[in-house]
Amino acid sequence: MRKAIVLFVLLSLHCITNNLLAQDGYGFEQVKGKVTRIGLIDIETDETEAYANAILWVVNNSDTMERLFVSKDPRDKQFTARVRMKNSQDDTRLLNCVLRITIGDGQLAFRLTEISVQNTKIPLPVSLEMYYPAKNAKQEEVLGFAQSTIEENLSDFEQFILTNNVSITENWNKLQDNKVVKGMSSDECLIILGKPTMVHQNGEKTQWMYEDGSNVIFEDNLVKAIL
Repeated sequence: MRKAIVLFVLLSLHCITNNLLAQDGYGFEQVKGKVTRIGLIDIETDETEAYANAILWVVNNSDTMERLFVSKDPRDKQFTARVRMKNSQDDTRLLNCVLRITIGDGQLAFRLTEISVQNTKIPLPVSLEMYYPAKNAKQEEVLGFAQSTIEENLSDFEQFILTNNVSITENWNKLQDNKVVKGMSSDECLIILGKPTMVHQNGEKTQWMYEDGSNVIFEDNLVKAIL
């Protein structure tokens, strides 16, 4: 019931966003003074697989798991993560945001908040509220960068969740405990631990090594040992 209510609210806000898109041309709206981007993606694949792929996309596009996920609920197919987006046409800036995902009834609802633009050489991000609504050419340029960055990443995100062949095992429900167990797939391990710092192949076994010294051993793409 709670997820249905969340989806209804996001769908309603999505309709509002579509109306505002024609007005501002950037696809953003302001909710309580904060710049927000809301949308829906039709899910034609299994919803659990779509949820797993959504998380995998976030993990694969992040340098670290530290403070990456604000919350993660595999049972309700919801998560909130801090995401950093790159723009293939501009390597001098990054876009930071908080991404909330909810999946249900054949829909993936997403919401981007706390959107900011950051120069790659300067670690201090600037909130998009500083540029919205645009009052001069500089602000318009920044909003254009934010829009193109989000569109590029959302396109890649949608393609990934709809086409990636994710590996899900009978241990999927144990992801709620956020601990790797024997028998999990490499995808499930990746969702929990993130990308390893080193990978070593030893015959039929694959060893993932992490910065904290932990090791996960795979055989036939399944966890065989946790050291």
